[in-house]
Amino acid sequence: MAFLGPGLGPQTLEETLKLGNSDLRFTFERNEVPEEVQAQFFTHGVTNVNKFSAFFRDEADLVQVLRDDFHVDAAASLGDRAKVAAVICSWKEVSTKAKRQAEVEAEMNTREWTKPIPTGDYVQLRNAYQQAMGHLEDKVTPAKEYLEKKLQELENGEFRAETLSEVVSKDEVDPDVLVPIFDAKGSLSVKKGSSTVALPTGPEQLRRRLSVMQNCIMMLALKHVNREEIQDVDKDVFDRYKDYLLGDYVWGLSSTDLQGQQIQTPPWSLVLSYEQAIRKRAYVIMIKERLQLGAALEQAWKCPTVKERHFITPLALYSKRSYGASAPSAPSPGLWNAKGKGKSKSPKGSSKGKGSSRKGSVSAWAKKLGSRMGITVQVEMIDIKVRPNWDLTKSKSRQVLLNKIRSGRYFAVLISPPCSTFTRATWANQKGPRPVRSYVQPRGLQRLTWSERQKAKWGNELTDFSFEVCVEVSTTDTMLLFENPEDLGAVQQGNLYGQRPASMWQWPTFFELLEKQGWETVAFYQADFGTEYLKPTRLLLKGFQTQQQTAFVQGRPSFDEQGFYEGPLTKREAVKQLIGHAGKTREFHDGAGLASPGRWDLERRTWNTDGFWKKLREGSLRLVLESCGGWQKFDLECFQMAAKGEQGCNLVRDQALQSKLVDLWITLLREEGYETEGLGDIADGQPFRLKLMQALSKRAGDPDHCFLLQGQEGFPVGVLHQLPRTPHMYEEQTAWKLEEDPYMREEIWRDNYESVQDHEEFVREHFKAECEEGLMEKMSLEEAKRRFGDKIAISSLSVLVEEAHGNKRRIIHDATHGTKINNRIKCRDKQRSPGAREKMYLPAYYKDKGNVIFSLVGDISKAHRRFLHHPSERGLLACRVLSTDDHVYINNVGTFGVASASYWWGRIAGSGLRLVHELIGPEMPVEMLIFADDLEALGPDRQGRRGVVLAFLYLAVLGFPFKWAKQRGGLKVEWIGLFADYTSMKLGHSPSRAAWVAKWTKGLAESGNATAKEMEQGLGRLCFAANALLWERPFLGPLFSWTAAIRNKRGTLKLPAMLRTILFFLGRRVEEGGDLQTPPPLKRRTTPDVVFFTDAKATDTGAWIGGFLESSEGELRNCELGLEWIPREHNQLADDLTNEDFSKFPGERRVQWVGGNTKWYVLDGLMDKAKEFFTELQKAKLENKDKRKRVEAYAQETNLSDEDFGEVQSKQFFTSLMQKNSHRYEMLVLAVEASYLIMYIAFFILTGLEKPRKGGAPPSKDFYESCVDSLWQNGLMRLENRAAEVDLRGRWPASAMKT
Repeated sequence: MAFLGPGLGPQTLEETLKLGNSDLRFTFERNEVPEEVQAQFFTHGVTNVNKFSAFFRDEADLVQVLRDDFHVDAAASLGDRAKVAAVICSWKEVSTKAKRQAEVEAEMNTREWTKPIPTGDYVQLRNAYQQAMGHLEDKVTPAKEYLEKKLQELENGEFRAETLSEVVSKDEVDPDVLVPIFDAKGSLSVKKGSSTVALPTGPEQLRRRLSVMQNCIMMLALKHVNREEIQDVDKDVFDRYKDYLLGDYVWGLSSTDLQGQQIQTPPWSLVLSYEQAIRKRAYVIMIKERLQLGAALEQAWKCPTVKERHFITPLALYSKRSYGASAPSAPSPGLWNAKGKGKSKSPKGSSKGKGSSRKGSVSAWAKKLGSRMGITVQVEMIDIKVRPNWDLTKSKSRQVLLNKIRSGRYFAVLISPPCSTFTRATWANQKGPRPVRSYVQPRGLQRLTWSERQKAKWGNELTDFSFEVCVEVSTTDTMLLFENPEDLGAVQQGNLYGQRPASMWQWPTFFELLEKQGWETVAFYQADFGTEYLKPTRLLLKGFQTQQQTAFVQGRPSFDEQGFYEGPLTKREAVKQLIGHAGKTREFHDGAGLASPGRWDLERRTWNTDGFWKKLREGSLRLVLESCGGWQKFDLECFQMAAKGEQGCNLVRDQALQSKLVDLWITLLREEGYETEGLGDIADGQPFRLKLMQALSKRAGDPDHCFLLQGQEGFPVGVLHQLPRTPHMYEEQTAWKLEEDPYMREEIWRDNYESVQDHEEFVREHFKAECEEGLMEKMSLEEAKRRFGDKIAISSLSVLVEEAHGNKRRIIHDATHGTKINNRIKCRDKQRSPGAREKMYLPAYYKDKGNVIFSLVGDISKAHRRFLHHPSERGLLACRVLSTDDHVYINNVGTFGVASASYWWGRIAGSGLRLVHELIGPEMPVEMLIFADDLEALGPDRQGRRGVVLAFLYLAVLGFPFKWAKQRGGLKVEWIGLFADYTSMKLGHSPSRAAWVAKWTKGLAESGNATAKEMEQGLGRLCFAANALLWERPFLGPLFSWTAAIRNKRGTLKLPAMLRTILFFLGRRVEEGGDLQTPPPLKRRTTPDVVFFTDAKATDTGAWIGGFLESSEGELRNCELGLEWIPREHNQLADDLTNEDFSKFPGERRVQWVGGNTKWYVLDGLMDKAKEFFTELQKAKLENKDKRKRVEAYAQETNLSDEDFGEVQSKQFFTSLMQKNSHRYEMLVLAVEASYLIMYIAFFILTGLEKPRKGGAPPSKDFYESCVDSLWQNGLMRLENRAAEVDLRGRWPASAMKT
């Protein structure tokens, strides 16, 4: 059967059906409309839902059209009647759905939400898939929300390689995930959130995730049959993809030693990362080369570039880090991430997850103790993070291990199964994950999600296996230690009071083992072994002697009748809580990385003290003293550097002294066997002695020294070559604000901003100077293309004039907009810089020690432009002055405005600071804080002042280019906007910033008006230094909230009275000396340091404040007032007082308080100002009300109609507007003029009339009316009809018509 296509000639039924939209075809198929009838609709152009819903006027018209044009008569036969009924059902369905869907989609597009798929459609789509492909299990059926995401990507044409945690099956959806959303007006609404699952931890889980993804795409292919790009996706493609990932080419890849034993396998995290990179590449290929997804996916996993960049190179780096140049011995089997030599420093209290390859592991400590005792210890460590092949959730792995234990292979077995599903942390509050088991249901609660059930199942398997190991050990001579947290019984506080969590020590096997001979159990606090937290722990032991260990307490856990813990451990208070901790904590960061000695207090630092470092420190100090003339003159150097600037820096700038120090250090390194040539050479194009820094850092055991030699050739920008990941030095960065754009792969040129033209001469002179210095290179466009090919990007430039710094001009290289270089740079290391928290800690620390601090502040010249970039990526850092220039400028070095510039400078600077700490040594310890290019060095007492001078000297020797003219220091110092007075140990704003804060806050408070931009800019300047103002910081919350709510508002806005009161308070506080504050004291007591508890409650009818003193002395002595928040369960008694519940306190201990006799330090001023603002508001309301009455009285006297009354109001509005703000009035007039100009142009465009010739007759009345007619017919007029417009023209003044 053939059909006549529109303009295409005869077509087959199959070809004709392809003309229809997938949604319409799906509806027809669901209502069983015959394909011949469908084909007739499609042949006549009815190809989508909207056309079909509008094709018929009503049901009668539908029946008539089917009878007359389609020859389907309902009265002819029952078969035709069924066909008509099918079409009617389809038409009613799409008509209703089209209207409703249009409304929903409009709302979704407005809110930028994912459009939902109706549940019925989801079920029908799943059924259609099962009819075509067979039965589909729920665990591999894509969840509705995941299908909705991929459908939106398909409709938008922008595919995204999601992480596997987003690939959710029907079994894994959490129906309770709701997310609050605030719109621009501040209205709150709620939408369904997205469910996520844990990343796959093994091959089978990866197969299931990819199966869910495969089924999702195949379902979309059934729904959108006209989208050719996904039609080739089938099970065969994904099966081959899975086999590739999990076969010998990726996951199964391994290396063996000479004996054929496996020594290395790829880390599982690398396999997952490579898998996502393949999908990213597949989507790029699909878009650029217009291939179908299946073919693009296969091409991506076969692409050697993708494998080299995302698998081979990272794998080689792992391997290189495992072996090391000086470690020929092979690592333990499967231990890919074993660390080499070097120091491993972790702040006290920090922790790492079980199984991480580190020096603190059981294996490492056992070997270390064995070496001290002269015993060779062999440890077989079973941990999936260290040895991914040993997955103990698999019965085969468990059986192999049990066979080894039965055979008596091991002298001792140490068991520490994961306790994440048994932890009490989930019972502390309702803010985190839910508990998955309890005392009543120890193997798993009912009504868990799929992921929670899976966690409980894994926990059960590992717990059962652990006790199975214990049973097997009981028949051998093997020693055993089983460790897990103590069972502390029922919850004693919070909302879950009285409920009892589960514990491994509740397993029946535990009690059965204790009945056997040789088994015992003890409990202890880990705090007794040096931790800041208690962490009560229980051990199950066989064959161990515990009598000599006083920290161990014998006995099983005991409980009262209600299940509350009674012993054997006695209750203690911890210095640091792991659960329910009050407030947030942040570790100290000095800007030099995690391994920096400066992150530790002086008494907790460690230095190298061998002969090499002793000779180096003593020899260096001897050369310094010879150069300056002895200790007396050396002690004056710090004061000269602080007071005289560049003139006081003669010692640290002495080139002869620097050369002598370099020679000494090289000589000592040569004696140690360092034969590298040119150790003292300065790197080409850079000021640093990179080889010398690397050699000394390596000798010091610095874990991040290898990268320095890479700087000889140049560091990668991060586009063509991925930036490295250095977990030993920085935390991992997992999120980036800029998303990668798959289209930005070839050359892009972008014009500069207008500010460059205004400062053209300055830019050219600046570039000329930088070319002479070697920082830039000038070349023609042809040469640039020949050298870099398509890997060139000319970014926009902008000139920033800093008025606050004497109109200093700074050139900004915009690598984000247009060229999107920054979008492709992923800094995977999270570099942290010091701020107000660190500055508050140091004065408190040295005040507690009784030291006097002296500070020197230095500025490093062009810090971000002091290192080379790799030659292959320099073309991406191109720029030019004008678009008409025939030449470009190539940046050879780091560029301000490129994301990786701060990263590489941060690593170089951090390496220098860590090395200087080691060079100075323990005799003259210092504190060094670096924020971008600003360095502050602090030293306590005389030895510290000497160390500060040596710090700047040694940094200068290593090549750090200081701006000596900006050198400053003393006992009162400003650094990065923070002002520190070390004479009184106070911190806050500098005098200039304090003056600005007072002016800005009081100005807003008095005027009562502000724009959104003014608020955002002002708070941006205020918030950084406000971290040092402890008492004012809580008042900033309402200011930030209101600023966020008005972000998209235009014009001048009225400040609420509350905000004006807060601004007035802040301004007054700064003027009265609140700009400098004493940091809170250090907490060193092991006993509770909170002695006074308060709480408050406020309603629309009143306010209540309650507090009580908890002190054995009965009064407050040597106390500090703090603003720390504590959990409600720890402050229940004070909360009871605010609720007027006094039953917990004796009546005779109550202190009577009379409010009228109290002098308030803050409240009185706030209340007076609030009353003043309220009076002002009431006065404005009365004035507006009085003005309205006068206008209404005038209207009654003159008998004005409603229309004329509105005109009078409008005139009064414009008059007041002009008097109030002439600038706004002028802008309004300009807008009106522009509107008339647009209408005049529209007259000629729409009527097709030519412009009257010069000297011709003016347009006639007919001409004007024809223009009005044309405008009305084309739908541009907003009046009710043409008559109203003509009437409006007739009432227009004659003078205005002429004009």
